[in-house]
Amino acid sequence: LIPFINQLNEESQFALKSTVINGVSQKDLANNLGISYSTLKSRVQRAKSNLFNMIVNCCNVHLDSRGNLMDFESNENCKCGCND
Repeated sequence: LIPFINQLNEESQFALKSTVINGVSQKDLANNLGISYSTLKSRVQRAKSNLFNMIVNCCNVHLDSRGNLMDFESNENCKCGCND
């Protein structure tokens, strides 16, 4: 996922890397950044949505019945680095 995350804007990258990869709670991160929890929550959700769209547009994805990403495989013209 890192190649995709690195294509997001800096604000989205920081939000996702902090919360999803490093495990910082959204409430703690919001306090550390001096922004409201709802603002950070929206930022993380928007970043996740953008990330999902990037993956769907680049790779063949397999979703569960609720639309959650279960697995993906690269297309022959894939340039996201998921084969690396």
